[in-house]
Amino acid sequence: MAVMKIKTIKNNLQAVINYGKNGDKTDNGILVSSINCSVETTYEEIALTKKFFHKENKTLGYHIIQSFKGNEVTPEKANKIGQELAEELWGDKYQVIICTHINKENVHNHMILNSVSFVDGKKYHNSNEEIALMRDTSDRLCLKYGLSIVETEKAKQEKFFRNKRIDNFNRSNEKMQKIRNDIDEVITPLKSILTLNLY
Repeated sequence: MAVMKIKTIKNNLQAVINYGKNGDKTDNGILVSSINCSVETTYEEIALTKKFFHKENKTLGYHIIQSFKGNEVTPEKANKIGQELAEELWGDKYQVIICTHINKENVHNHMILNSVSFVDGKKYHNSNEEIALMRDTSDRLCLKYGLSIVETEKAKQEKFFRNKRIDNFNRSNEKMQKIRNDIDEVITPLKSILTLNLY
C-alpha cells in the first residue's frame, strides 16, 4: 500500500534535493536513483534545463512522497517502484530523482521532479487529472509487486473520482486530437495553394 502526497517547490530546490539524497536516510546513497539526470549532479542538471529555457523562477519543482505500509516492502523494491512510477509518468520529458528513506518506521520515497521539461521547456502542471493518474499508477504498481492498496470507503470514493478525472482527461485529449486533424485537413490544401501562388 502506498499513500501519495505532492508538494510544490517554490524556493530552494537544492535544499529539497539534498534532503532527499541525505546519506543517513538512504543507506549512504545506495537507495538513490534518477531518471534523465545523474544522481551526483541532479541539481546542476535541473538548473541548466531551467536556465536554457529561461524558466528559473516561480514553481521550481515538485516533491512527491510515496509512503508504503510499515515493512511491507523492502527498501530496494520501494526504490524500484518509485523508478517505474517516475519513468512511466515523466520519463519522456522530465528529470526526476528518487530517494528511498529508511529512517522512519515505514519505507518511503521522496521523488523530486523538475518543473521544466528538458525536451521542449514546457512546464509540468500539477492538475487534478495528473494527481489522479499518479495515484492510480502507484496503486497499479503496488498490486504488480504484491503489495496492498488502501481499501477504505474514503479510498474507494477517491478512486471513483480519480477514474472520472482520468476518463474526462482522455476524452478531452481525443476531442482535441479530432480538432487538430480537422484543422490539418483544412490547412494542407491551403498550404499548397499558397505555395503555388508564391512562385
